[in-house]
Amino acid sequence: MEERYTEQELKRILQSKGNEYEKIQKKMEETYRMIEETQQRKRGARKPAVWAGGLAAAMAVCIITLGISNPVLAAKLPVIGAIFQAVQTYVSYSGDFSKDAIPLAETENGEENNLVQTDQGITVAISEIARDDKSFYLGITMTSEEGFPKDFNRVKNDTEYVLEYDTMNCQTTGELVTANGKKLDMSGELGILEGIFIDDNTFQTIGYVDLSGYEKIADNFTYNFEITDIWSYLGENYYSSETTENSEMHYSGSWKFSVDVSLDKASAKVIEVNQTNEQGIGIATVTKGKYYITAEIIVPEGEEKDRYIVLIYDEEGNRLDSFGSNVEYYSVKDRKTDKITVRVCSEADFFMNKAEEEKLKEHALYQVEVNCNQ
Repeated sequence: MEERYTEQELKRILQSKGNEYEKIQKKMEETYRMIEETQQRKRGARKPAVWAGGLAAAMAVCIITLGISNPVLAAKLPVIGAIFQAVQTYVSYSGDFSKDAIPLAETENGEENNLVQTDQGITVAISEIARDDKSFYLGITMTSEEGFPKDFNRVKNDTEYVLEYDTMNCQTTGELVTANGKKLDMSGELGILEGIFIDDNTFQTIGYVDLSGYEKIADNFTYNFEITDIWSYLGENYYSSETTENSEMHYSGSWKFSVDVSLDKASAKVIEVNQTNEQGIGIATVTKGKYYITAEIIVPEGEEKDRYIVLIYDEEGNRLDSFGSNVEYYSVKDRKTDKITVRVCSEADFFMNKAEEEKLKEHALYQVEVNCNQ
């Protein structure tokens, strides 16, 4: 796992830098006070909950305000991109999101963005965004005042669970609004959140909003959404063996957000291939984005593309992993992909031989090597 810092360790790192620490410490105190006052106003006289970003989030404000010139110190502090840095290895749509992370400001043009929302004892905070040409990714922290049920953390507590990440389910409504007022219904896009439990009270996740299935998405827009229900798995200790009626625990409430998004259209490169075999099976283009590679298949006239599977291999001949639920979008994280091999096989051959690469290679209907730097 990637190294994480406690508050004490962060303070020790900063303190070793002399005057920088004093400036940041003063700004941190002001930031904590501002956060507490804001939360107190929202909830009346109740004791304010710990803000989800904690020390790291407060430091993000300080660093943005003051700046840190020491590159060694900046590299050690998991501040901007902190959530991406902690989570990006443990999701099915893995990518180097922390390299491109943009912190989201709580105020813009003098108006409060309300990126920290509390209801039913659950605080949901959105602190950072990354984006490519087709999608965007939100760094989200969920904090429970009472603590989440231990069985939500299946990685830690479920011996039969095989994934490296946990999930939190959300019921969401939302819309994408462009500058000219055009609206697109985006309800349900943040249905399953993949992430990790930092502790019993804190779940950190990357909210992946996939726009690849939508046509003519504007480069710039506002994403307005509301979470109305948060729930997850409960183990057998929480319900009767005769029924699974209560096998999920729900937090119903209202957590509303508005995030301005600018897609990075220039980050994707399209490589023209336009080759087929004698049967008319081939590849039209390969697209390499920041976090993914995908290839557009050519099939004989009258045939369905769904009958075929496109597989992509890195320079070392290893098949790339699918990028989340987009089974023919492949993750490039930690892979050498300047030169790739693209193979096409039938759907039947793929499911029969998917665990045996040599057989997949033998049954490939078409193969091409592509230089992604051309």
